[in-house]
Amino acid sequence: MENKLLSFRMQLFASVIRAGSFTVAADQLNLTKSGLSQHITALEQELGVQLMHRTTRKLTLSHAGERFFQRCVELENLLRIAVDELNETQSTICGGLTLTAPEGLVRPIISPVVIQLMAKHPELTIDLIVSDKQLDLIQGNIDVAIRAGKLVDSSSKARKIGEVSEYWYVNKNIICNESLAEIVLPWQNSSSEKQLKVSTFPAAIEFVIQGAGIALLPDIAVLDFIDNGTLIRIDHPGNPGLKQDKIPVYAIHNYQNHTPRNVQYVIAAIEEALKKLCTKLDIVNS
Repeated sequence: MENKLLSFRMQLFASVIRAGSFTVAADQLNLTKSGLSQHITALEQELGVQLMHRTTRKLTLSHAGERFFQRCVELENLLRIAVDELNETQSTICGGLTLTAPEGLVRPIISPVVIQLMAKHPELTIDLIVSDKQLDLIQGNIDVAIRAGKLVDSSSKARKIGEVSEYWYVNKNIICNESLAEIVLPWQNSSSEKQLKVSTFPAAIEFVIQGAGIALLPDIAVLDFIDNGTLIRIDHPGNPGLKQDKIPVYAIHNYQNHTPRNVQYVIAAIEEALKKLCTKLDIVNS
């Protein structure tokens, strides 16, 4: 007998004993009396032992049936504990979670959120993978990916949680003209004859701070340097009317039916932090 069927019939047996009759138990279980009786008979045949003595007036447990009934009750309790623990896990922010995000969002958004969540929920563990690549969630065992820009086609669930703006920035002490180099990130296109190519946002920001040139950067990535006056926003020297589209930000995961509570919670926290920061930037840029 398969364990699943055995477990089912053990629970039926326990229900019959508690009810005191097949008729009452069948009504409680929404089964036919004959169907319930067939299950118990099959259980006895499979076990090779008579569990109860049946008469027209009452049911009496055999010695083997008494011991078996106790095991059935233990099984029911174990199943109930398993369900209760699962429900508790679903209602509590706990467990491990792997998150990936692009470097430009880590300092202004992701790091503060991760620190706040882990302080508020000590049983929550977050592993952060910083990467500007669109990593495979399944191969990387990643629960949540925060991505900016155009998404590649996939079967993952994606939800837009906000958007960021990009502007040209320069050191406030540098005279801005067409002779300045453009500091270019790998995914950016540039027609400038004078370019300095870098691979990460921190490198691009540092070169702009040092006066090496201008760079197209997300405003949320340089907010601190805008606030302290190190960097200023400018029009592109060679194309003053150039407008930049806003960049969408998405939260992505592979949970199709039941999204774990900690995944929902982390996404909501990042979305809220992004919203607050963008509101602050709207004031700064206005």
